[in-house]
Amino acid sequence: MSVECTAEAIFEIAEQIERQGVKFYNAAAEKTTNEDTRGLLLRLADAEERHEDFFAYLRNETPREATEPSEPGMQQEGRLYMHAVAASHMLGGDKDVSEILTGKESVEDILNIAIEFEKDTIVFFLGMKENRPECSHSREIAELVREEMTHVADLRRQLEQLEWAEKAETLAGF
Repeated sequence: MSVECTAEAIFEIAEQIERQGVKFYNAAAEKTTNEDTRGLLLRLADAEERHEDFFAYLRNETPREATEPSEPGMQQEGRLYMHAVAASHMLGGDKDVSEILTGKESVEDILNIAIEFEKDTIVFFLGMKENRPECSHSREIAELVREEMTHVADLRRQLEQLEWAEKAETLAGF
């Protein structure tokens, strides 16, 4: 995956990551029988869809003259960094959700995969913000980072609830 370090290219990658997130969360929701987890995954799919729309808006609203980095060295270094982050994102590039979810995962596995997806997304957004400091949308991107962090916390809470339920079930069996 070739990545330019322009605002337009970065917003396009962000849109792609969010699209992949929607696919992942919808597919994961279909594979779980736990209703609480299913509801959380569907809410996260909706949030990722809103993020995708927001990045499309930012891409279309960013003036063309604001798409190139102001520092000459930033173009090459930023491009290399964003390429590495985008290529290593668990759902980046041309990866399909079927490459991630086989249908054999437990609810816990699905939640852990979702946490990794969100963490990868946070790293990408932080790199995006850092490599595009002249971008007039850094405040909005910071808000999306905070929202993705909330997603990680929600997923972790759901995982902990499942762990406690399993422990309670085990103790009840004694």
